[in-house]
Amino acid sequence: MDIPLSDELLKKQICEAISFIHSGDNRIIIDTPFTFPDGDAIKIVLKENDRGRYLSDEGHTFMHLSYNDLDLSKGTKKKILENILSMNYIINSNGELILPLAGEQLGDMLFTFLQGLSKITDLTFLRKDRLKSLFLQEFIEFLKGLLGNRAVFDYVETNKDPNGRYKVDCCVPIRRPVLIFGVNNDDKCRDATITLLKFENWGVKNTSIIIFEEESTLSSRVVPKLLDISGKSFSDLGVAKERLPEYLKEISALSQN
Repeated sequence: MDIPLSDELLKKQICEAISFIHSGDNRIIIDTPFTFPDGDAIKIVLKENDRGRYLSDEGHTFMHLSYNDLDLSKGTKKKILENILSMNYIINSNGELILPLAGEQLGDMLFTFLQGLSKITDLTFLRKDRLKSLFLQEFIEFLKGLLGNRAVFDYVETNKDPNGRYKVDCCVPIRRPVLIFGVNNDDKCRDATITLLKFENWGVKNTSIIIFEEESTLSSRVVPKLLDISGKSFSDLGVAKERLPEYLKEISALSQN
């Protein structure tokens, strides 16, 4: 391909797209062509304090995302955000996103910062089905690591349910089986309730455990019904990771070793 532009001209045009506006002591606004999906500019400021120079969004990114009612403080969305920050060396300082500068590498660090902020803004397009799959994937990986080959996923009580209509996300098939459900929306909450009622109807004694993605986001019409029929629940996966191992030991479903 013949591109009739020299390297020098390309560099000049790219640099001209970025401007620097001095605004007070130790504060320079970096104006770039990058924007949020609605056209609002992504804010980047070069600042300096006693710890050195750093890039900052001055809290603008999270403030802008709040307009879309996007809560990144819990569950799967929080994990995705943490991964983006880590991969781009960005620090979340009480809602202000900052990137400390190393030496004279302003150009490289600027593009790293822009890449990270752009990925965060893209979370507004994250589809609910994608979030659902990410939660269930983390749920499965957690239980695999905790239970090993004792975990049976998509468990069906074949003697009672030959058509597999009432699946359990994870089962520990001991004398009193442990039934574990990952619940991330109202429909899954209803399904888990129906399945547990069916096990009760069959007379299958069990210990049931519910792990919510974010219990507080579910309808108050469906959650109480599930909690009434289940034995133990955890409000989110983080709480389950902290407390489930000890609970499984108490009910002899996890080795004491």
